Amino acid sequence: MAVAADAGGVRSGAGGKEDRESESPAGDGSYGSFCLRVRDLTWVVYILECADGTFYTGVTRDVDARLARHVAGNGARYTRGRGPFKVVYTEMTSAKGAALRRERQIKGMRKGKKLALIEAGRGGS
Repeated sequence: MAVAADAGGVRSGAGGKEDRESESPAGDGSYGSFCLRVRDLTWVVYILECADGTFYTGVTRDVDARLARHVAGNGARYTRGRGPFKVVYTEMTSAKGAALRRERQIKGMRKGKKLALIEAGRGGS
């Protein structure tokens, strides 16, 4: 069966049936509200442990990509020259505002309280 695709992302198969390709015209893997991924709905508050024993707290949608930016020296100014890093804590939220509020709350904690939070996140092991 031959399948042809036009520039609008619509392809025709047998019987004239049309369906959307999995890739959007924007190339971001989503197609409007049809293909929602969990990553698109989730914000992550994360804590990095730096090589000098200090902690950095941030917010992102993609922890792996953000960690790569820190490692490359293109992350936060605080982390430059403090690598290697280890992600020691993550917490998911559904809204950016909630993630930013939680980030601010964690940044305001003393180191002992952050350590307790990290330990609780590991299941107390």
